[in-house]
Parts: sequence; C-alpha cells; structure tokens
Amino acid sequence: MTRYYGDGQWQQVAISALNYGVGRGRIPRYLLILGSPSQIPWSVQYELQTGYFVGRLDLESEALENYIAALANNWAASGPIVANTTIWAVDHGSHDITHLMRNAVALPIHNEFLKDEDPAFKDGAQLLIDDQATAQTLISALANRRPSLVVTSSHGATGPLSDIDQMRLQLGLMVDRNHTMLDLAGLLADWTPSGAIWFGQACCSAGSAAQTSYAGLVPTDSAVGRILEGVARCGSMTAPLPRALLGAKEPLRAFVGHVEPTFDWTLRHPDTKQFLTRPLINAFYNELFRGKPVGLALGQCRVAASSLNESYRLAADALANGEDRDGEVFALELMSKDWRSLVLLGDPTCRLIG
Repeated sequence: MTRYYGDGQWQQVAISALNYGVGRGRIPRYLLILGSPSQIPWSVQYELQTGYFVGRLDLESEALENYIAALANNWAASGPIVANTTIWAVDHGSHDITHLMRNAVALPIHNEFLKDEDPAFKDGAQLLIDDQATAQTLISALANRRPSLVVTSSHGATGPLSDIDQMRLQLGLMVDRNHTMLDLAGLLADWTPSGAIWFGQACCSAGSAAQTSYAGLVPTDSAVGRILEGVARCGSMTAPLPRALLGAKEPLRAFVGHVEPTFDWTLRHPDTKQFLTRPLINAFYNELFRGKPVGLALGQCRVAASSLNESYRLAADALANGEDRDGEVFALELMSKDWRSLVLLGDPTCRLIG
C-alpha cells in the first residue's frame, strides 16, 4: 500500500506487517475507503479487512456531505431509539434458503435481545415473520419505531437478467413473502434512517462485482451459474439501498451486507449441519450493544473468513497429495469466499452506544 503524508511525502507500507498506528510506516487500524468499487475494487476491501477494520463510502456531493456531517456530530440531531430493534425475516418454506436464513440468522439475533437483562431491550425487540414479513410492514415498523438495529433476511433482487439497467436499479433489494421488492422510494419517504445500523442477509445486499469470485466453482449453465454471470454484468457497484440510506439527509450509520449472491453452506456446515452464524449473532448483539465500533464488532466475522480460508488451503494441499478431499475443498472454498464478501458500508469507527 502507498501511504501519502500531509507534507507531500509518500511511503510503501506492507499491509501484512499489521503495523498499526498513524505514524510513518504504520497503517491505521480503522480504514475508510472513499470511492465506488469500480474505482477501488471490492478485492482491496476483502484483503484489508482480514487485518483491519474497514468500511466504504460510495457517496458523492450532497450525499457525502450528509454522511460526514452526521458522523462529525455523532448523529446528535435525531438518533434512533437504542433499545428498539427490528428483525424482519422471510420464509418461503423448508426447501428454500430463506428458511435457513430465518432460523440461523434472524431468530437467533432476536432471541438474544429477548434474553437481555435490561427490560428495555426485551420490550424493544420486534420480530416480523410469517404474515408480517411484507415490504410495507417493514417500512411501517421502521417509520413508527425508529430502531437502532435493523436485521433483514430474505432473497435479494438479482434480476431481470435480460435487462441490466433495470437490474442495477433494484440489485439486492429485499424480496418479501409475497415476492414483492422493497420500495426504496417509499422507504425513504416514510422513514428517516437517523443513525440506525442495518444488516441485510440477502444476495447482493451490498452490491456486485464485475468478475464473480465463484468462477469455476459453479457450472455456468446451471441456474446459479446464470445468476452469477448475470449479476456480474452489472459491473462492480454498491447496491442502491445502502447507497441511498447512507447518503440520506439524516443518514444510516452503517450497512452490513453481501457482495454477490450468498449460499446456504455459509450458514450451515454441509456435513455436521451445525449453524455457522455465531460470529454474526455476537457482532449484532454482544459486540455492537456493548458500545464497540461497528468495524470492531465484526471482528469475529473476519476471523471466521480467515479460518475457513486456511482450512481450504490445508484441504487443497491434502488433495494435491492424493487424498480424497474433492468435496471438502469445494465446500471450503465456496464458504471462505462467501464469508469474505461480507462487507461494511459506512465508517468503521461509528458506534450505537457511547
């Protein structure tokens, strides 16, 4: 990495040295990427977040000014109600990934708040499932309750594959129980994000990459392969939902989501069937509500990604040495890449409490 200093000098510093700090030869632990993924690729964010707490702002002009002003004032104008949380989860049946997402992500996070010793967090915990998992119900809940944390689990819009311009406009938008997409304009008309943090467990909720990370892993003539290639044609971009919310007049504090489609093996081990989502639960309950900055709160998620990547490398070495590890290598590579593509949009130093 090339680091430029205020006196006009510059220096090459090694990312892998993990030499944290603001002095010469060091890299700050908290890093904010300013620019679109077409300017500074997602791959840079993936690499940096293995050892640093990294966020991204893909904003310009007034939208960027809105976010900087709110950040500088710590959202003092009209912040959310800290004890209020809204968890919204779609379930299209046991055959569908939304069923797993609800059980492995949404419900466990909600249940942590129900067990909290503080009555305010118990009373403030809202769960919208089944008949309540509609786009309009979500918008109404956000407008009426002003939650500090929003967690949504659903499909994310990845079409129409035949109309790239339209797909870009709606990429990653949450799809409700009636297969209706979240109305972004309606959401912004009714709800002021005002310092909330949103975790979107959905395909492409954070954006897309011009080259899929899963090339060679998924057959191109399969349904999933066609979606991966179709989404890649959108180019490297930030999804419209987080970009609009982070640039609003009273903006969102941070958005956490997935670049590219996400897979069920990332949530549940293919052999043991154990849920693999404890890092997410800890991040959005234990860490965030203890006052940790959102970048630091996601630390266990980065450890999970690094651990899976190392397991993949070991299995690949064993396969190269003649061991029968084909299936394991495939699963670990897919899982590690999926965890890696979980990104933070917004400043990594911002926090809900403190």
